Amino acid sequence: MLMKRMTVIAMTISLLAGYRVFSAVDQEIAVVTRVRGMVTVGYAAKNNDAVVTRGHLLMNRATVRTGMKGTAQIRFVNSGTTMLVYPKSEIIVMVNEDGEAVSEAIRVIVGQAVFDVHAPFKGSFDIATPATIMTAVECVALVTHEDATGNSAIFLSAGACRIADPGFSQWTAVNPPTAVYVHIGSPFIHTSALTVDDNARLDAFVKAARSMKIEGVLTHTLSITPDTGGTVFPGTSMTALQGYAIDLSAKPDSGYVFAKWEVLHGAAIIANTVAESTTVTVASDALIAARFTGNPTRLTVDSKGEGKTVPAGHAMVQRNQPCKISALPFFGYQLKRWHASPGIRIVAKDSASATIVADVAEGRVTAEFGRRSFFCEIRGTRGGSVKPDGKVKVAGGDTVTVKAVPKKGYSFIKWEVINGRAIISNPYVAAAAIRCDSTDVHVRARFNKTSRTASVIVNSHERARVVPSGTVAVPIGEAFTITTTPQQGYQLEQWTVRQGDVNVNGNENAEVRPRSNGELVPVVTTRTFNLTLGAHGPGSALPSGISRVFYNTPAAITAVPQEGKRFAVWRIIGGDAKIADKSAMKTTVTLSSTDAIVAAEFAAAICTLTIDATAGGYTEPAGPQIMYEGKEIGLKAIPNPLAAFLGWSLESGGQNLDFSDTLAA
Repeated sequence: MLMKRMTVIAMTISLLAGYRVFSAVDQEIAVVTRVRGMVTVGYAAKNNDAVVTRGHLLMNRATVRTGMKGTAQIRFVNSGTTMLVYPKSEIIVMVNEDGEAVSEAIRVIVGQAVFDVHAPFKGSFDIATPATIMTAVECVALVTHEDATGNSAIFLSAGACRIADPGFSQWTAVNPPTAVYVHIGSPFIHTSALTVDDNARLDAFVKAARSMKIEGVLTHTLSITPDTGGTVFPGTSMTALQGYAIDLSAKPDSGYVFAKWEVLHGAAIIANTVAESTTVTVASDALIAARFTGNPTRLTVDSKGEGKTVPAGHAMVQRNQPCKISALPFFGYQLKRWHASPGIRIVAKDSASATIVADVAEGRVTAEFGRRSFFCEIRGTRGGSVKPDGKVKVAGGDTVTVKAVPKKGYSFIKWEVINGRAIISNPYVAAAAIRCDSTDVHVRARFNKTSRTASVIVNSHERARVVPSGTVAVPIGEAFTITTTPQQGYQLEQWTVRQGDVNVNGNENAEVRPRSNGELVPVVTTRTFNLTLGAHGPGSALPSGISRVFYNTPAAITAVPQEGKRFAVWRIIGGDAKIADKSAMKTTVTLSSTDAIVAAEFAAAICTLTIDATAGGYTEPAGPQIMYEGKEIGLKAIPNPLAAFLGWSLESGGQNLDFSDTLAA
């Protein structure tokens, strides 16, 4: 039977290319920014400048770590989910093949996160282990995860959700307020009503979640005020889509020249503050100003060495008026001095800026940068000596080679950072390299009596990075930590004590406490995942139930429709999976990061629903969608900035199509 085609068209205006961005600007904030087809993880400081990234996009997941202050706010456009990640927390966000954030697998590793599913789309969250999935509709839930115990808890305050047991054999419905506790290694999920203390704790997080709830497209008001001596385009006030670049232009009046753009209020980033034509992006309501001058000095601002200035290049400044220039050294460098040409006076300066006054029509200011230098104080405890001994001056980024020499009857234990920040090549090796890059530092070599010291041989592995490895000396009964990072597709099963009396507690971050000399061997194996196959409608899937599959290895799956019925599509219900051909009855599925639930959908008759948009916007989802009787799908029309949604037009092609509202976006 031929599949018939139905088309739904979203009518919008404007020819601008559309995309949506979510970001946040605050003091020490970790953010995930989602542009169509891309997920990036970045870090924003209080001066709104993008600095060193605190997260990364790896394969099909993005890792986000919050700073000591602030929160991370993440918006998932496809599912309508908003998530708040609280300070000192870490989460993993799964992304699909196109790099788009999806809500089917969010893993809280450490700390706290609040989920706010405010759109009528189902989402699921991987809260502790790949075998624990929560599906939710219009819910607000708090997830906490304890790093020490590996246990998680869900606090549901609103909406509806279901919890699957580790084997996915049944679903348990929970109603708010409810606490769901997940214990690592436990075969069961435990659900119970919240206590008074839990409710009090939950209320604070629910209030925070609702206060940051976002409805629809993120828009702000951008106001532009022209200074005396010119006009601005496109106008003095407009609605701006968050993250969307808006063109700015300043036109000076006769007798004036453009000087610069200034952010007077709010979170706004101007691409080039000294260019007449530039762009601005906003993350809140903002007020910016265009400055003009009638008595200008053409100032050239440049830098020498590892750093930059703001402004940079050519700038028009008001003659005989103070003008501030900022110096931004690169990491490990500092501002050394300022150079000014004749007629340019430096009237004030500090470690990060200079205030100049121009008395001539044209001049130059140069910021000179040089490497920072630090003092590294190297000492040793009783029982040995160090070389060099005392304070050593070192340029930022350079290393100091040190050596610890134990006395007779003593053993070297490790290098310890007492004060400051330093990077030690291997703290457990007597001859090491110490690098200083941000502060003065005090490093100490620790020694201990040999009769009270145990030597532990830590074996490395070709499929994992083990730190430390080799022979580690440690006082008997004292603990040290071994960090193991397996290669992609491998896992550390356990540490084996080959000889000696050594207690090992933990796995990839193992605490080792020796009571004698000993040897440890890591057991590294290929990762495996649980693949659960199910069926929706008149048919079945093979192999049925739960099967174990190896990392990144295609596993054959088959859909078997009942007589007279048809196979529709393979659908990923939970976890992360890649299906070779979702429309083929016989295909393969590959797991590379989590357990997954995959279902085959069947129906008596199948058709294709195609969702398109006219120029000026886009839809989610878009393109052809497999449909059958009784199946519902949510549509969303997103207009570009300066465009407007007009309505949906239907071309049913003779098929029966139940459309809830043709005038709602």
